[in-house]
Amino acid sequence: MEDLFAKACKKSYNGGRSKVALWLDLIFVNLLKFAAASLILRAAVHSSALRIFIAAVITAILAISSNIIEQYKYKRHISRLYDKTKRELRTKKLLCISPECLRKAVSPVSSGKSVIIQKSASVDSDDIYAIIREENVLNDSELTVFSVSDYSFGAQEAAARFGGMKLLNIQDIPETMRLVPISDEEIKDEIIRNASARPRRQFSFKDAVKPDRARKYLLLGIGLYLLSFFIRYRIYMRICASLALFAAGIVVIIDEKRKREIKS
Repeated sequence: MEDLFAKACKKSYNGGRSKVALWLDLIFVNLLKFAAASLILRAAVHSSALRIFIAAVITAILAISSNIIEQYKYKRHISRLYDKTKRELRTKKLLCISPECLRKAVSPVSSGKSVIIQKSASVDSDDIYAIIREENVLNDSELTVFSVSDYSFGAQEAAARFGGMKLLNIQDIPETMRLVPISDEEIKDEIIRNASARPRRQFSFKDAVKPDRARKYLLLGIGLYLLSFFIRYRIYMRICASLALFAAGIVVIIDEKRKREIKS
């Protein structure tokens, strides 16, 4: 199970991209770093073989450093994925519990009149206004709303208009969490199930230049461009910088296109 869990976490972290796309992304970035290192060393090291060797060593050191950073980010991703999945499982279980049981569980933190909302989607402003109509909040000084899901900004804004209304998330109340215990096995099973339900994307070149963050290419391009002012072969360095910035631009365009496709 641990192997399946590790594979599921990797798949989630990589966004379902194929291994070919991941390798091409890695190779392209390191080729740019190697080219930049070679150009920087060109004036100081006249031997081509020695220059290539030193540039390769520098590239390897940078690659190892990047890998250490990636491992740190990967561990943070697992922690966030674990917490997110745990919360989703709790939400599903809380949706199946009767409102009377929930009302008993939240009674220690409830003062005055209270309302229980059980829905998988975030509570929006329409839900708040419906409560205002049904509970006659305008004439009631205190009302606590308990929700299984989170509150949207619109819901918080609508509730703020009425000073006596308090919004609380049931999952933040320790008493209710005893009703829905979640084991580590359940969380891992759910992560594996979600990963299995999401097929790995077939290889495409647009995935190869998409590192899930344009920042990597953007920072590389800016760094190479700044270095071009301090070395002899500035035109070649700026060509490398242009390639990195071009890749960053492609990433941004692809991301925007995908966002539009999702919205439509």
